[in-house]
Amino acid sequence: MSSHPFLNLERRLRNGWWVAIFFALLATLLVPLIIIAGESSAGVPLYQQLSVIIAASLTCQGLRHKSLAELLGALDGNWPKDLLAGAGAGFLLMALPAAFLGIAGVVSWRIASDWASIVGPTLATLAIAAAAEELLFRGFVFQRLIAGLGAWPAQLIIAAFFTLTHSDSFREQGHLAYLAGANIFTASILFGLAYLRTRSLAL
Repeated sequence: MSSHPFLNLERRLRNGWWVAIFFALLATLLVPLIIIAGESSAGVPLYQQLSVIIAASLTCQGLRHKSLAELLGALDGNWPKDLLAGAGAGFLLMALPAAFLGIAGVVSWRIASDWASIVGPTLATLAIAAAAEELLFRGFVFQRLIAGLGAWPAQLIIAAFFTLTHSDSFREQGHLAYLAGANIFTASILFGLAYLRTRSLAL
């Protein structure tokens, strides 16, 4: 067994160091945006967050001399099919509980008069957020953890990280915060399984 702190048996940089390099790049790119956003009392826009994650991911892939397809999955006919399947499954994951709550009388739903002007920007925002989250949590870091530790250790580490980054919203849930946390953790495992099944971020 190799005892070299930086290189594995194939004389390549260990996966753990690649994870560290990714987060160092991410911080280098993100910190100036956070400082600028703080001066204007605004958060870093989602499109900028996505741009930073893309830049860090592509830089790491380039340094490893690996292709974009390794990061995103094979860019073949299955990619759009998996993307549509994932979008449909995501819609159902949101719509079915919402419908159940409406039928049970817990909440009431109505169509806003300006719905047409809201739907487009909302879907665009959700798409950008989904792309940013999948690249961050199921992209380069997840894939390096799988290569270094195996699928399930990687799943548990990323699920814990995913839950931690969403923990601010738990305060709004009151005594159901633990349930919200379990839900977020389980969702991360589900998204990870989608990657493991297809070896692609599309689904």
